[in-house]
Amino acid sequence: MITAFVKARRIHVGPAALLLVMAAAGPGCAEKPKPPPLAYQGPTLASADLGLVGNMDTSANGFVLFQKERTRGLFPASLAVVRLVRPDPLFTVTGRLIREAEWVVGTMKTEDAAWLNALFRTVPEVQQVVIFDEYSVRKPDLDLYDVVGCAHRVRAELCLIFGPKPAATAHAGLAGVIFDTATGRQLAYVQADAGPEDFTTPRPDRTRGDLSHLDVNFIAARKFDRQLWECMAALIAMDEPRATTQPIPYVPATQPEPVPLYVIPNRRMGY
Repeated sequence: MITAFVKARRIHVGPAALLLVMAAAGPGCAEKPKPPPLAYQGPTLASADLGLVGNMDTSANGFVLFQKERTRGLFPASLAVVRLVRPDPLFTVTGRLIREAEWVVGTMKTEDAAWLNALFRTVPEVQQVVIFDEYSVRKPDLDLYDVVGCAHRVRAELCLIFGPKPAATAHAGLAGVIFDTATGRQLAYVQADAGPEDFTTPRPDRTRGDLSHLDVNFIAARKFDRQLWECMAALIAMDEPRATTQPIPYVPATQPEPVPLYVIPNRRMGY
């Protein structure tokens, strides 16, 4: 009887005590919202790092076509995508120390590579997107045009080489150059910039903890994707298709001289 009374008292008092503790704790125990991710603050590419002569405008979102005349037979084409990164100064390649001011071919995050892979899925003129990583080249610290040559060897007609560009405080930016791998010629310059003014409301179907709508690095990357798509569309519009009729690649055989046939009477033919 006593045991039952104690159990009843425990059941009755337990929730009340819990409510008192929660009330005393107040709203301070509630989970605080996470701050937005910080903008990229590392090294940025100079114009010379992309093989450009002179400074480009680093504030706007857009692209510049270097070639004004129409091309012929450039598309359909495959696009190789190479992201440049600045490695840890203690990182070594082929047994030697990388200089602090040296850019190398980096490995992109899986989610960034997925965005680029799906970018041209509705554009038949872009046959495929080849994502390069540090293992796609003989050594990561290749010269800029050696990287373009590597893209040519994997049969990619175009090569985008890009990386972080200078940006204002709390902003992030990306910039890159599209090369013709057959000639090494620069075809276009693409850039994008994002800041706090680009923050959006979160999607209702976002996963818990997803702060991409407040991440200027993510927003800048998506802006860069859109500018790259529009730049490629402009290059496609300036390209003329190859001629559909081609000369016959073989020479017709000449008619041989007729071989005389001799019929010998009363002689078996052997079959």
